[in-house]
Amino acid sequence: MVSGSTSCPLCGGTMLLTAVETPTWRVRACESCTNAWTEPAPGSIDYAAANFHEKTASRRGEGKTFGNLPPQWQKSRDMQVGLLQRYLPSGAKVLEIGCGEGILLERLAGSGFAVTGIEPSQTASGNARAAGLNVVTGYFPHAHITGKFDCVILSHVLEHLENPREILERACAIAPRILLVQTHWLGVMPQRYRDKWYAWLPEQHFWHFTPRGLETLLTPMNYRTEAVEYSSLVHTRPDGTLNQFSTVALSTPSGGDQFHHLFQRAER
Repeated sequence: MVSGSTSCPLCGGTMLLTAVETPTWRVRACESCTNAWTEPAPGSIDYAAANFHEKTASRRGEGKTFGNLPPQWQKSRDMQVGLLQRYLPSGAKVLEIGCGEGILLERLAGSGFAVTGIEPSQTASGNARAAGLNVVTGYFPHAHITGKFDCVILSHVLEHLENPREILERACAIAPRILLVQTHWLGVMPQRYRDKWYAWLPEQHFWHFTPRGLETLLTPMNYRTEAVEYSSLVHTRPDGTLNQFSTVALSTPSGGDQFHHLFQRAER
């Protein structure tokens, strides 16, 4: 991907706008597919050595468990579990790519799913195995991840990849359902706080998605939207509750700055 694009790198659209701009980086967006991208693009990151999961969304000084996640992250995880419970049969096989320390997988296992994970961070994947989860260290695809699954989950993974189509095609080849959890750059919080919205992460994120944008990627792969839910990233008052604008966002259809998008393979 080249900085200063004149067309959308994902759909080829030429009606572009600048979503947010600072002296050192900007986010460009396509009016056609609504996906957006960072200019200049991030450099390479060694995700095997770095444990970003350890640095995010846990309360200071405590181990990383579901119980000490902020309330917004707990609610989001449980929404994802509930979503899969509604659409998958009991005991369904689920693979999470980029599973971190396995917090979502642990909740899914507790709800009766047969879970497998893969995570490049050596520290995070080791912590997941220490918790008793079947988690492989490495990048997907991997020789130790074989067979078919009922659903593949990618939570906050696609934005880190220069070519997100490649991993989506690989995931679609092994599962009839794909659950994508992404930040929503058209939500209330990024639109209000502009470049101060912490989830842009221009040093890490190539892409910024919307549900419509993900449909642009998955429809040619013969997948259709089955369900979309919205949630909030962590924006809190001192008492730990959602701040005013996050509360407004979640009372507005599609207003949350995170979404859970479940796709199903369409019948030909």
